[in-house]
Amino acid sequence: MLPDTPVDVVGYSLGAQLALDIAISHRHRVRRLVLGGIGSEPAVSSIDAEAVWSAVSHGEPIPAGAAASLWQMASAVPGCDARALAACLAGVARHRRTVGIPGDLPPALVFVGADDPIARNVRGLVDALPAAELLELPGRDHRSACSASLAKQRALDFLRE
Repeated sequence: MLPDTPVDVVGYSLGAQLALDIAISHRHRVRRLVLGGIGSEPAVSSIDAEAVWSAVSHGEPIPAGAAASLWQMASAVPGCDARALAACLAGVARHRRTVGIPGDLPPALVFVGADDPIARNVRGLVDALPAAELLELPGRDHRSACSASLAKQRALDFLRE
């Protein structure tokens, strides 16, 4: 539950999608938004993501594809709930991120690695947000963008504004 006063919301990858959903659903309670590693288009098709979810749910082999690769990378993190991750992946793959973005969202910083294949059409997301800044990180991909000192410093400065 969010407090009564507006808060800053920060997320990366799937967390960025969830952060954007929070900002859309509770925009009067969000002061600033930092989104990393996402674009306007889902990284995987909903069909592929649903297939991963179904396989994980039924204990079956994971079908090959982009959703499987993303799920395998993320589920390898120690402590990860692989079933919950598969469900989240299927859920966020169902809709385009730029549909239904209201014009009164708070200011946003969007950062991505310049070589990130998962953050598809980041310009479309930035253009859909009413007050957004884009930070592209040269030489960074999806795994390395979040740890970039430039991204961390810009996010901190943005949140202090």
